This record gives sequence, structure tokens and C-alpha cells, in this order.
Amino acid sequence: MMEYPDNCIRGVRSKEFFLDSGLVATSAFQFEKNSKRQDDFLEVSVNWEDAPSVMDFTLNQRKGDSEEFEFKGGIAVLSIRRLSDILPSEVDAGRLTYERSPMEGNPYHGNMLLKGSVDTQTKKLIIAGICLAVVDTRRR
Repeated sequence: MMEYPDNCIRGVRSKEFFLDSGLVATSAFQFEKNSKRQDDFLEVSVNWEDAPSVMDFTLNQRKGDSEEFEFKGGIAVLSIRRLSDILPSEVDAGRLTYERSPMEGNPYHGNMLLKGSVDTQTKKLIIAGICLAVVDTRRR
């Protein structure tokens, strides 16, 4: 079985995805279909916190070849243990899982995965649960 650190980091594209309450809005975790996938999972890109430097690495990611920051809002740190505590039935049933998926220039890259067959209402509740598993944020 593959080893995972306790946390993964989600880059947040917009400052509006951080709420005044300190919570992260569900719009920061919108699952999308990747046409390269051969399974029924939707993806949300994350970086695995394999080292303390991954927070800064994620914050400093650039958009393509430009000098523009990829994540203009900041980052959200998600606890995998807390996620399993909040959504045990979804994790245990394999409807919500994760993977490593390193990319060129980003060895930490991975994805949160949600079964595409999950109904809309359940999907909304799962995304809300993911937001509640955020343990730290850094805003720009």
C-alpha cells in the first residue's frame, strides 16, 4: 500500500473562496472529469505534504510559463485523518479516495477522487465535509 502524509494541500485560485468565518468555501473543491482517466472518478488536484517546504512550493506555483501565481487566493491544508473521521462511510465505501499523480516539475502532485456516479446532493455534502477537514490556510 502506498504511503501518504497526514496532509495534502489544495491551491486556492481566488480570495473569494475563503470565508470571513475562516472556513474554506465549497467552490475551492470542485471535482472535475479528466478525459485521460479510464475509471469513473472525478478529480480535485492537491499536493501531498511530503516535506515542510511543500506549502511554500504550492503557494509559489506559477501559471504556465508566466510569472502569475497559479493560486491567487492562497492554500488550504487538508487533514486526511480528519477527512476520514468526518466522512467515514464515503471513504470506507471507496466513493471518496485519493492518489499520487506526480507531474513534470511537481513531484508532490496528486488528486482527491470522487466516484462520478455519486448523486448531486451527496456530492455537495461530501465537498462540504472536505471543507470541514481543512486544518490550516494561508491567504495571499
